[in-house]
Amino acid sequence: MEPFLPGAVLRGTTVQSVNVQGTGINVVVAGIISQGSSGSYGTWNGNFTFSYNPSQKDITGSGTYNISLAGALSSSTGDLNLYKLASNYLINVPLLNGTTGNTGDMSSVTVSGGTASNLTWVPTQGSTYPQDYRNPISVALIGNYNQVNTKAQGYAPIAAAYKPSMTVVLSSNQTALPLIFGAAYRYERKSAILAG
Repeated sequence: MEPFLPGAVLRGTTVQSVNVQGTGINVVVAGIISQGSSGSYGTWNGNFTFSYNPSQKDITGSGTYNISLAGALSSSTGDLNLYKLASNYLINVPLLNGTTGNTGDMSSVTVSGGTASNLTWVPTQGSTYPQDYRNPISVALIGNYNQVNTKAQGYAPIAAAYKPSMTVVLSSNQTALPLIFGAAYRYERKSAILAG
């Protein structure tokens, strides 16, 4: 959870406090809105409380996320990105079951909320910026069974593991500022990175 403008190097965020409370762990953060390699375009802060359900192995959280821009957004600033989820999706790699196929930490993303239809995105579909406005917006990263055979690729072996799913739900308190999903797909040695 760190807002940034396109192409920015993320920096300038500090954890103000972490406190254990009866309802969970409260985390207060603040920082700048990153712009370019060293600039900023305003400030932001967040106040979140997280709790853990050991029987379901589930972490939940809620809170407030406040952004104060230094000015209006324009074609020169680009759109404001509210957060980034990064994962890997490996294509045509050797698998531990002896075959070759797709694997990785995620399998797909499901986007819902507002009046737009639900959207399911798989990285092999390529980058997408559908421009369907939503408020609220729910982005669910669906975890996968990562069974890449790294030893067959000349790397240290790693064990297969189920990776967790994660959902982020945001709502804008200003109806004139709806939210839009975007996903970037980039090959890096037969892998892809999701940035939403």
